[in-house]
Amino acid sequence: MILIIKKLFFKPRLLFTIILVTFFIIPKLTSANCIDYPNMVDDWNGHCVCGDGYVWNGSVCVSGSFYCMSTYGIGSQYDYASKNCKCTNFYVWGVNSFGQSYCMSADTSCKNLYGTNSLYDSYSNSCKCTAGFVFQKDAVGNLSCAIDGNTACINNYGINSQYDYASGKCTCANGFIFSYDSYKNLKCLSVNDVCHSTFDVNSSYSPLSSKCECNNGYILLNQSNQCIKKYDFKLLELDTNKKNAIIQNTYDYSNYLIEYGLGCNDGSFQLYKNRLIALILNLDSFISKGDKIVLQNDNQTCEINSVGKVPAGYSLEKISDTVLPAVSPVAPTVAGTITTLPPKVERVNKKFANFNNSYNIRKDPNQKSKIISQTNKKTKYEITDLSNKDWVKIKVAKKEGWVMKKFATIK
Repeated sequence: MILIIKKLFFKPRLLFTIILVTFFIIPKLTSANCIDYPNMVDDWNGHCVCGDGYVWNGSVCVSGSFYCMSTYGIGSQYDYASKNCKCTNFYVWGVNSFGQSYCMSADTSCKNLYGTNSLYDSYSNSCKCTAGFVFQKDAVGNLSCAIDGNTACINNYGINSQYDYASGKCTCANGFIFSYDSYKNLKCLSVNDVCHSTFDVNSSYSPLSSKCECNNGYILLNQSNQCIKKYDFKLLELDTNKKNAIIQNTYDYSNYLIEYGLGCNDGSFQLYKNRLIALILNLDSFISKGDKIVLQNDNQTCEINSVGKVPAGYSLEKISDTVLPAVSPVAPTVAGTITTLPPKVERVNKKFANFNNSYNIRKDPNQKSKIISQTNKKTKYEITDLSNKDWVKIKVAKKEGWVMKKFATIK
């Protein structure tokens, strides 16, 4: 006996195992006396274990439900599948004031996390704010339901924002839409301000399409991102081989023979025959070389290379190959004319300027140049040069001089 004790003393692991089995494991009762212990059954290995639905509480086998509720509270129940305790509906795991785990009310858990204006949503199995309140970070960065919806919306998106109780989201008041301000912050901004900054003053917001569109009489050019004034012309005839077309001004019904450049697909252009096309004119009410044709439905643009006015009833069939040659790389003498046209074609040669006051006419196109005369508001002056961005050159008696373009009304 003394020898066995000495061997165990020098083998601590074996000694620990014996103590554990002896004092802490369910007593190894033989199958012969399992019936002497309530709720125990034979495990067919010569030992007694707790029956199905019962658990060992340290001294006896008790029902799983009783064990779970006595250990984790009335919101707990026994799960027969996993043989563990779990929280019932509307209860979640939490920690009590003694630091012990228990099943607490889900509403209580939400209120502990997000404040008194929070509640449990069983459909999403998550916390949400009560009606009129929204999640917002407090001064220390903690998320809570301590702020009402309207205040939160105004704080985030400006005074033109409001809380929508139906959707539980922030919306913009009538006449305002979500857009980024100059500081790249999402705010509720005036629809007109948004459209004017996106395009220009000739645009407005369309409630039907929920986007900015050009006003009537204007068209959007993607290259410039601006709404440009357009003039409607009807396409009467088209020759895609020679790039010729006869178009009619819908205002005064005057007809023009034009030659156009690249940019307008032949197949697309054919679809506009006897329909309207848009022209962007460099000079209001005056069609000339360099103006643009816009096929609105196809987002295509091409430039007018030459143009001439023709009488009503004029047809492309009357034009021979020698009448309208290919456009020369050398610019025509007068911008906007066709160098050779069929008989009875009225040439678009001259442009004129009027002035509503007396302005200085200078020798050269700069304000330090010598003044050679002044304009008369009753006189119509022939224009000889429009190539300068800020100045226009006009004929004055037998001389020519320059006047600032912003003072001129060009026709």
